[in-house]
Amino acid sequence: MNTIDYLRRGVVRRYRKLLDFRAKKIIQKNDELWSILSSYISKTGSTGCSYIDYWELYSFIREKKPSEVLECSTGVSTIVMACAMMINEKENGVIGRITSMEESPKYYDLACQLLPVCLTKYVEIILSPKVEAYYCLFRGMKYGNVPDREYDFVFIDGPTTKTLSDGQKTFDFDFIDILAKSKKPISAIVDGRLSTCYVLNKILKRGKFRYDNVRSMGYVNSCTKSDMKTTNDFVNTYKDLK
Repeated sequence: MNTIDYLRRGVVRRYRKLLDFRAKKIIQKNDELWSILSSYISKTGSTGCSYIDYWELYSFIREKKPSEVLECSTGVSTIVMACAMMINEKENGVIGRITSMEESPKYYDLACQLLPVCLTKYVEIILSPKVEAYYCLFRGMKYGNVPDREYDFVFIDGPTTKTLSDGQKTFDFDFIDILAKSKKPISAIVDGRLSTCYVLNKILKRGKFRYDNVRSMGYVNSCTKSDMKTTNDFVNTYKDLK
């Protein structure tokens, strides 16, 4: 690593810490959210995502008010989004649902046990094995038992991407699977997971995906299955390189 890259990464790390500090302060000023969130974190001992992630998810649910959310991997993020849905219902009468997928029986049991009673109407936690899936040139891992619902938004933080067949690291396939079947536009946020961000950037057409290096998050703008590239698109790109 040269000196410029080293300094650049140092600046990004410090800026991220600053944003995380600010996000935590903002969340702490929201008494209802902070009370539920801090209590849940103390019981699980989980660091989960960063406070930047929590505030991004909370703000998205509050602003966009999705009715059906698919969460890939249950955790503290479940609580944050459910709190946003609870407040949406109180203020606007908008009722939403989070379908939260989990592959680990241990964490599934813990999540079900610790889910605050006031949030149970907004969350359905589903234990599911992961399976391999394919799209064009790409192979990934997805949850095998995702309910067939008209999702508006997907938060991607699972499943683990190592394949069962040969142990190779791939990417999180669920968003592609949902988008290919959807009849309406869907947005998504990816928590880090660089392999998933890389593949989504390749599969989705220009302008539909961006990666924020400071926040370590990927963002999928509202898109439909027509925004997915086909095998012909990849073949034509190769022809252009010849």
